[in-house]
Amino acid sequence: MDGSQPLADLRQVWRMRAFEERVRELRLAGDAVGSIHLGIGQEGVAVGASALVGPDDAVFATYRGHSWAIACGVEPEKLFAEILGRATGINGGRGGSAHLTAPGHRFFGENSIVGAGAPIA
Repeated sequence: MDGSQPLADLRQVWRMRAFEERVRELRLAGDAVGSIHLGIGQEGVAVGASALVGPDDAVFATYRGHSWAIACGVEPEKLFAEILGRATGINGGRGGSAHLTAPGHRFFGENSIVGAGAPIA
């Protein structure tokens, strides 16, 4: 194992945590509307699991998928735009937080139904 990998993973966890905290702030301010389920405290799971996912493997999340999308390479700016309902979002601002998807990044969705990823996959 490369000695720099643990530090890179920790930085990714911090980046994801900062993203989640900013989404929380946007929601509390009323700027982000719709269903939002934060994954604060679960960022390490996405980072650790993504180390085992191959470049051709699909990723399906349930309702706490922001970190999973970031782990798949989705740009945080596109995610923020989506959560704010902007046309520049990863789904044109139509999916919001609860229905993120980015097939070009092998991320096939977040949805608000626990366990729904299995039949979708």
